[in-house]
Amino acid sequence: NIITLSLSKGMGKCKADVPVRPSFRHCECRLLRRPKQSLLVLAFLLLGLLTASAQPESAISKKYTSILAHDFTRITLAPAYWHTKDWIRFGVASSAIGLSMAALDKPVETFVQRNRNHATDLFAKRIEPFGRHYPSAIIIGWYGAGLVFRDSTAKTAALDAASATTIASLVVSPILKELFGRRRPWENQGTHHFEPFSGAESFPSGHSMRAFTLASVMASHYRRTWVKVTCYTLAGLVVWSRMEYDVHYFSDVLAGAAIGTSIGLCVTKLNRKLRHEK
Repeated sequence: NIITLSLSKGMGKCKADVPVRPSFRHCECRLLRRPKQSLLVLAFLLLGLLTASAQPESAISKKYTSILAHDFTRITLAPAYWHTKDWIRFGVASSAIGLSMAALDKPVETFVQRNRNHATDLFAKRIEPFGRHYPSAIIIGWYGAGLVFRDSTAKTAALDAASATTIASLVVSPILKELFGRRRPWENQGTHHFEPFSGAESFPSGHSMRAFTLASVMASHYRRTWVKVTCYTLAGLVVWSRMEYDVHYFSDVLAGAAIGTSIGLCVTKLNRKLRHEK
């Protein structure tokens, strides 16, 4: 790159065309000092490598509002739309969660807490935000990258993730927590202590639900194996972090993961059909 520099000395001025090479070392150091910004920049760069196609609806359009309302209705009233195979899946999942409550909750809690140390706590501290604050930042960054690179897949994935995680976090999770009212492990009330509408919030795990909702949406939009592995691995680590902190039993995180995955897959399927029809 040729950059024109203006040099002044006294009252005289001169201009010279000087080849200037960007200082990548300086930029690199700044990014290393700001890991969160580095992750966002990395996400933008990766999205630039993905293919683009026809652009989806805008996040502030009437069309997306209509899609969000449709998703909300179908998810909250999901059992009314279930077929026989859906009820079978629900029965299998419920049985697995019930068996976990009966046979695995206490042994898993004991194992995790017995192997807990400063290093595992520190790692859990780094991972836990992926089930709390980071999903929102990731979705916003993903959509922004879609706008910058005109990547329809990134924009569509972000819109579906926003819809799914909003429903999971603000509707499904709070309702189920109130209905079950399960005490957290650290409260030492036992694995079968439930007080509906008591304010207890152990079952299901909201962090696990949010993490797996986001992971399932992203994995559905990208066929590349590394994307799916990365998404579900991060979600799985969020599950472990919640048990590491002794705030959830194994059945809590299992239920959160199962519900979150179901919501993510359902929203993606519904919205793909709606966009195809319109």
